[in-house]
Amino acid sequence: MTAEPPFILEGPLIGLRAAEGQTINLTCKVFGSPKPRVVWKKGDEQLTGGRYRVMDDGNLEIAVSIIAKYSMIADIRQDKI
Repeated sequence: MTAEPPFILEGPLIGLRAAEGQTINLTCKVFGSPKPRVVWKKGDEQLTGGRYRVMDDGNLEIAVSIIAKYSMIADIRQDKI
């Protein structure tokens, strides 16, 4: 099996807005070999548990309680995009 670097097929919408109390989904569709691991962050903080849920397909589900900016990283071993 040949390794292929990760790349983003579809990223989250820019400027997505939600009202407090809503649940939103941020999209992250990636490709690579082996399958990239998707990590979501707010600043330097990795988002896991609580009001954040990373889905098996890489999307992030958030129960909105504050306004913030979020970022996504997909990596295979040490490679990151």
